[in-house]
Amino acid sequence: RFVIREQQQERFERFQKQYNEDRPHEALGQRPLQTVYPPARLPYPEKLCEPDYLEYWERRRVRWDGSMKFKGKACFVSEVLVGELVGLVEIDEAIWQVWVGAIEVAVLDVAERRIWQIGAGKKPSRGLLAR
Repeated sequence: RFVIREQQQERFERFQKQYNEDRPHEALGQRPLQTVYPPARLPYPEKLCEPDYLEYWERRRVRWDGSMKFKGKACFVSEVLVGELVGLVEIDEAIWQVWVGAIEVAVLDVAERRIWQIGAGKKPSRGLLAR
């Protein structure tokens, strides 16, 4: 068990080095990953930039429980998006698209007080605005 984040990070970096540089992989003819796939040329950023939404879009930060506040009510979006800034754009009377960057993730119906996840294929059971 780890006491502090730095210890967790050190152990992960040791595992990552062993996995990428030393460990043979059956799918690669028992060669280590790094001999087949070189490291990326550009370093990953320490922190990703927040999405930049158009001026007329509403913006909301997803709270610790996966909800956001909209029109005075709590609205469950997704626990996966905790801490993320989402953009909302009205597309029809009381109908709003919910975006994470350039990806539409849901449609919010303020009149029915429901949110539909994109790609879910059915009405949600948890998406009530008033909880």
